[in-house]
Amino acid sequence: MGLHFKDFLKKDFSRHEGEWIAISGARVIAHGKSISKVIAKARKNSKGKEYAYAKVPKKSQALIL
Repeated sequence: MGLHFKDFLKKDFSRHEGEWIAISGARVIAHGKSISKVIAKARKNSKGKEYAYAKVPKKSQALIL
């Protein structure tokens, strides 16, 4: 996949706060409020590569692992 979990936690996704993101390698290939729209965009933008989804928390939300 290219982006390991510990590296993912260090990245600054503040511009996507409160949104779903799709990540391929170290790039955000799709983002938005609707997971179904993000999935559709990611399928188009992935160019056959692996990708993963995540919800970027708002500053007021805690990340529990």
